[in-house]
Amino acid sequence: MRLMTKEVTDFLSILQPKLFPTCLHAVKVESKFNLDNDSFGSGSFALHFGTTFGEIAAFAKTLCIEERLPQVPEKQKQEFIKILEFRFLAEKRYHMEIGSLALKDLEEKKSSSRN
Repeated sequence: MRLMTKEVTDFLSILQPKLFPTCLHAVKVESKFNLDNDSFGSGSFALHFGTTFGEIAAFAKTLCIEERLPQVPEKQKQEFIKILEFRFLAEKRYHMEIGSLALKDLEEKKSSSRN
């Protein structure tokens, strides 16, 4: 993601709702998504990363609650809200945009390998 935007500077910097489309694009690139036939070179990677985004956001939420983020206290509330919004996107929108398509692709590949 650092190659896609200069806004990603560290682990926590990806947890901005405005960067979620960049996260989706990065997963598509890394999982070798083929736009022509809506298939993945690695559908399992795409599925796994949806879970990973949610886990990263949950971990960051924990850091916020424990006040262990590197920001000053006034900024922590803003970061907490961004993390909650990112987690919502990761848990809801990711499945709609990538997860369901990756699962369909994996099922089709599994079915064709049986034949």
